Amino acid sequence: CMKLLSVNLELRAIKSICEAPSNKGSSLLGQLASGHFYHPPAQEAFSRLLNIVRHSGEIPDYTALCTDPVITEDSREILLGSTETVAKRTSSLEAIVVGLEKYRKLRGLFFTAEQTITALTEQTMDLDKVLEHNTNALLKIRTTAVQDQLVHFGRGNNSSGLVTELLSGTTPPLVPTGFDVWDRRSVGVPFGSLMIIGANTSGGKSTLAGQLL
Repeated sequence: CMKLLSVNLELRAIKSICEAPSNKGSSLLGQLASGHFYHPPAQEAFSRLLNIVRHSGEIPDYTALCTDPVITEDSREILLGSTETVAKRTSSLEAIVVGLEKYRKLRGLFFTAEQTITALTEQTMDLDKVLEHNTNALLKIRTTAVQDQLVHFGRGNNSSGLVTELLSGTTPPLVPTGFDVWDRRSVGVPFGSLMIIGANTSGGKSTLAGQLL
């Protein structure tokens, strides 16, 4: 029977986020999501990490995280008892991401198959609905995979000018979208900018585009 998680790998990821040298911990944090964790103590620790970083902008050290009262006592005990080593080399950190991504995909595939088998055993089944669910589930499994991404900033040689513009506080004219939640936070979208709307099949892309127009 194939394992759906590695407890040691998940705990090593948490510990490495907190204790890896330089900015490697924050880099590792940025490559992981809640779906990469399945072991309850690791899930708790990762969720708490995200909340702390969102509010303070800083990653706590591992001991502080393990003694955080927000995390349940049983989970704190497991976290404190972990003997996993901190990943310090880039290759070791990359191996953590690859390993957790593999288990995330395995879990997604397993639970999709399990739901399909359950649907097949029922007396009545909406075949098209099951097929659509499986299509969306498999798409989600594949599209959230960790991939190497090259980020391009600016066009040609204008990146320096863009940085200067950002630091100077000047902003392009903003056009309200009509969606109150978005406009309260971001005022609107930059005039002349490009927006990409992405979603699964039947996810509401056309409806949203029509409402924006």
